[in-house]
Amino acid sequence: MSIVERLFTVVARAMLYMATAALLLLTFLVVLSSLMRYVYGAPFSFTEELVALLYMTSIFLAVPLATAERVHVAIAVLPKKLMHLLRYPLRLLACLIMIAFCVWFTIVAYEFTAQSYSFHSRSEQAEILLWPWMAIMPVSMAFVVLISILHLVQGIDPSAETAPSPDSDVSLKGDAL
Repeated sequence: MSIVERLFTVVARAMLYMATAALLLLTFLVVLSSLMRYVYGAPFSFTEELVALLYMTSIFLAVPLATAERVHVAIAVLPKKLMHLLRYPLRLLACLIMIAFCVWFTIVAYEFTAQSYSFHSRSEQAEILLWPWMAIMPVSMAFVVLISILHLVQGIDPSAETAPSPDSDVSLKGDAL
Protein backbone atom coordinates (compact mmCIF):
# COMPACT_ATOMS: atom_id res chain seq x y z
CA MET A 1 0.00 0.00 0.00
CA SER A 2 1.45 3.36 -1.02
CA ILE A 3 1.91 6.26 1.38
CA VAL A 4 -0.79 8.26 -0.41
CA GLU A 5 -3.21 5.35 -0.22
CA ARG A 6 -2.49 4.93 3.51
CA LEU A 7 -3.00 8.64 4.11
CA PHE A 8 -6.29 8.61 2.21
CA THR A 9 -7.46 5.57 4.18
CA VAL A 10 -6.52 7.16 7.52
CA VAL A 11 -8.36 10.39 6.64
CA ALA A 12 -11.37 8.45 5.32
CA ARG A 13 -11.44 6.33 8.49
CA ALA A 14 -11.34 9.50 10.64
CA MET A 15 -14.27 10.82 8.60
CA LEU A 16 -16.09 7.54 9.26
CA TYR A 17 -15.57 7.98 13.01
CA MET A 18 -17.10 11.45 12.75
CA ALA A 19 -20.01 9.93 10.79
CA THR A 20 -20.46 7.38 13.54
CA ALA A 21 -20.50 10.13 16.17
CA ALA A 22 -23.13 11.98 14.12
CA LEU A 23 -25.28 8.84 13.95
CA LEU A 24 -24.97 8.28 17.69
CA LEU A 25 -25.99 11.87 18.40
CA LEU A 26 -28.82 11.57 15.88
CA THR A 27 -30.10 8.43 17.60
CA PHE A 28 -29.84 10.05 21.03
CA LEU A 29 -31.80 13.11 19.84
CA VAL A 30 -34.56 11.00 18.25
CA VAL A 31 -34.98 8.91 21.41
CA LEU A 32 -34.89 11.99 23.64
CA SER A 33 -37.37 13.83 21.45
CA SER A 34 -39.71 10.82 21.49
CA LEU A 35 -39.53 10.70 25.28
CA MET A 36 -40.23 14.42 25.47
CA ARG A 37 -43.22 14.02 23.15
CA TYR A 38 -44.84 11.18 25.08
CA VAL A 39 -43.78 12.06 28.62
CA TYR A 40 -44.09 15.84 28.58
CA GLY A 41 -46.33 16.25 25.53
CA ALA A 42 -43.90 18.50 23.65
CA PRO A 43 -40.75 17.46 21.76
CA PHE A 44 -37.77 19.76 21.33
CA SER A 45 -38.36 22.22 18.50
CA PHE A 46 -34.85 21.88 17.03
CA THR A 47 -34.70 18.07 16.83
CA GLU A 48 -36.03 17.55 13.30
CA GLU A 49 -33.68 20.08 11.75
CA LEU A 50 -30.63 18.90 13.65
CA VAL A 51 -31.40 15.23 12.96
CA ALA A 52 -31.65 15.97 9.22
CA LEU A 53 -28.29 17.78 9.29
CA LEU A 54 -26.67 14.96 11.27
CA TYR A 55 -28.06 12.38 8.85
CA MET A 56 -26.66 14.23 5.84
CA THR A 57 -23.35 14.58 7.69
CA SER A 58 -23.13 10.87 8.43
CA ILE A 59 -23.83 9.92 4.81
CA PHE A 60 -21.28 12.26 3.27
CA LEU A 61 -18.59 11.47 5.83
CA ALA A 62 -18.94 7.72 5.19
CA VAL A 63 -18.68 7.81 1.39
CA PRO A 64 -14.88 8.36 1.21
CA LEU A 65 -14.03 5.18 3.13
CA ALA A 66 -16.43 3.12 1.01
CA THR A 67 -14.67 4.53 -2.04
CA ALA A 68 -11.16 4.03 -0.65
CA GLU A 69 -11.86 0.41 0.22
CA ARG A 70 -13.85 -0.20 -3.00
CA VAL A 71 -16.90 -1.52 -1.18
CA HIS A 72 -19.66 0.34 -2.99
CA VAL A 73 -22.58 -1.78 -4.09
CA ALA A 74 -21.79 -3.45 -7.41
CA ILE A 75 -24.07 -5.48 -9.62
CA ALA A 76 -22.56 -7.93 -12.06
CA VAL A 77 -24.66 -8.07 -15.23
CA LEU A 78 -22.08 -9.75 -17.43
CA PRO A 79 -21.03 -13.40 -17.23
CA LYS A 80 -18.19 -14.08 -14.79
CA LYS A 81 -15.62 -14.97 -17.49
CA LEU A 82 -16.38 -11.82 -19.46
CA MET A 83 -16.20 -9.74 -16.27
CA HIS A 84 -12.76 -11.17 -15.58
CA LEU A 85 -11.55 -10.35 -19.10
CA LEU A 86 -12.94 -6.81 -18.96
CA ARG A 87 -12.03 -6.15 -15.32
CA TYR A 88 -9.42 -3.43 -15.96
CA PRO A 89 -11.32 -1.52 -18.69
CA LEU A 90 -14.47 -1.63 -16.55
CA ARG A 91 -12.55 -0.38 -13.49
CA LEU A 92 -11.15 2.47 -15.56
CA LEU A 93 -14.62 3.33 -16.84
CA ALA A 94 -16.06 3.16 -13.31
CA CYS A 95 -13.30 5.48 -12.03
CA LEU A 96 -13.87 7.96 -14.85
CA ILE A 97 -17.62 8.00 -14.23
CA MET A 98 -17.07 8.42 -10.48
CA ILE A 99 -14.60 11.26 -11.06
CA ALA A 100 -16.92 13.04 -13.51
CA PHE A 101 -19.92 12.76 -11.19
CA CYS A 102 -18.01 13.80 -8.07
CA VAL A 103 -16.35 16.78 -9.80
CA TRP A 104 -19.77 17.97 -11.00
CA PHE A 105 -21.29 17.37 -7.56
CA THR A 106 -18.40 19.18 -5.83
CA ILE A 107 -18.82 22.24 -8.05
CA VAL A 108 -22.59 22.41 -7.56
CA ALA A 109 -22.37 21.76 -3.81
CA TYR A 110 -19.62 24.37 -3.44
CA GLU A 111 -21.73 26.99 -5.23
CA PHE A 112 -24.72 26.09 -3.07
CA THR A 113 -22.60 26.31 0.09
CA ALA A 114 -21.05 29.63 -0.98
CA GLN A 115 -24.49 31.08 -1.61
CA SER A 116 -25.66 29.87 1.79
CA TYR A 117 -22.59 31.47 3.36
CA SER A 118 -23.20 34.79 1.59
CA PHE A 119 -26.82 34.86 2.79
CA HIS A 120 -25.91 33.69 6.30
CA SER A 121 -28.62 31.05 5.86
CA ARG A 122 -30.06 29.51 8.98
CA SER A 123 -32.55 26.74 9.60
CA GLU A 124 -36.16 27.79 10.03
CA GLN A 125 -36.94 26.85 13.62
CA ALA A 126 -33.67 26.42 15.47
CA GLU A 127 -31.72 29.10 13.59
CA ILE A 128 -28.82 26.68 12.99
CA LEU A 129 -26.19 28.19 10.70
CA LEU A 130 -26.35 26.01 7.56
CA TRP A 131 -23.20 26.64 5.55
CA PRO A 132 -20.83 24.67 7.83
CA TRP A 133 -23.07 21.64 7.47
CA MET A 134 -23.36 22.17 3.73
CA ALA A 135 -19.58 22.46 3.38
CA ILE A 136 -19.29 18.77 4.27
CA MET A 137 -20.73 17.84 0.87
CA PRO A 138 -18.14 19.46 -1.44
CA VAL A 139 -15.25 18.57 0.88
CA SER A 140 -16.31 14.93 1.01
CA MET A 141 -16.89 14.66 -2.74
CA ALA A 142 -13.60 16.42 -3.54
CA PHE A 143 -11.86 13.85 -1.37
CA VAL A 144 -13.68 11.06 -3.24
CA VAL A 145 -12.33 12.58 -6.48
CA LEU A 146 -8.77 12.28 -5.11
CA ILE A 147 -9.37 8.68 -4.04
CA SER A 148 -10.86 7.85 -7.44
CA ILE A 149 -7.89 9.42 -9.24
CA LEU A 150 -5.62 7.17 -7.17
CA HIS A 151 -7.75 4.18 -8.16
CA LEU A 152 -7.57 5.30 -11.79
CA VAL A 153 -3.77 5.41 -11.65
CA GLN A 154 -3.74 1.97 -10.02
CA GLY A 155 -6.08 0.69 -12.75
CA ILE A 156 -3.74 1.91 -15.47
CA ASP A 157 -0.84 0.15 -13.74
CA PRO A 158 -2.25 -3.15 -12.40
CA SER A 159 1.04 -3.87 -10.63
CA ALA A 160 0.38 -0.81 -8.41
CA GLU A 161 -2.83 -2.39 -7.13
CA THR A 162 -2.68 -3.85 -3.68
CA ALA A 163 -4.67 -6.60 -2.09
CA PRO A 164 -7.58 -5.62 0.17
CA SER A 165 -6.42 -4.74 3.63
CA PRO A 166 -6.90 -7.48 6.22
CA ASP A 167 -8.05 -4.94 8.81
CA SER A 168 -11.06 -3.94 6.75
CA ASP A 169 -14.35 -3.72 8.62
CA VAL A 170 -16.19 -5.21 5.67
CA SER A 171 -16.10 -8.99 5.48
CA LEU A 172 -17.27 -9.32 1.86
CA LYS A 173 -15.72 -7.26 -0.89
CA GLY A 174 -17.23 -7.14 -4.34
CA ASP A 175 -14.84 -8.08 -7.08
CA ALA A 176 -17.11 -7.09 -9.94
CA LEU A 177 -15.19 -3.88 -10.52
